[in-house]
Amino acid sequence: MKRLILALTLIFMCATTIKAQVEVGLRNNRYVHAGYLYRGHWGVEVEHSLYSETIGYQYVRIAGGYLAKVSGVYFYVAPFWGTTWNGFFWNSGAFLGARYRLPDGIRWLGVNAMVNPRYDSGIHYDTCWRVGLDFFINSEISVEADYTTVPEYRVSEKLWRLGVRFTSGRLSVTPRVTMPADGRDRNTHLQTLVDFSYQF
Repeated sequence: MKRLILALTLIFMCATTIKAQVEVGLRNNRYVHAGYLYRGHWGVEVEHSLYSETIGYQYVRIAGGYLAKVSGVYFYVAPFWGTTWNGFFWNSGAFLGARYRLPDGIRWLGVNAMVNPRYDSGIHYDTCWRVGLDFFINSEISVEADYTTVPEYRVSEKLWRLGVRFTSGRLSVTPRVTMPADGRDRNTHLQTLVDFSYQF
């Protein structure tokens, strides 16, 4: 496993010499990631957890994918595979999504959706999804609201999420509040999370 990650890291470092877009960032307060997008379509990303009790339970995920724009709609397909360092569990699946910003007159509104089929070595198969709206205040600020069952870590949860995305040049920061959609689920609670990314 360590050799595979080392090999992928070396490939990633070599690939950055080609004219392309490189991005680094943080997701949900707990995952750092580095991504590479070639010619605006083909991409690869490596993600690693930050906060775990021991090094063996740190989680790493590798994803590759394709992004396309058709009639103003952005589509993406991104298969992934991830595991903990000690092999306690592994998972694989894909992110299949679309995002669309409405035309002139109502360009302040965008819609997005994603389906996430996934298999976990301990939990087995599940199909998760997300639907949301984007409200564009101006070119630098937008409000994001969505409903999701996509796991923040490993187990699917039904969550409402509300965030504000701030964009300045190549930097994007999104503080977000998540809350359980099912009050009977005692495993979920109100959280404040932050995503950020920077493009080189």
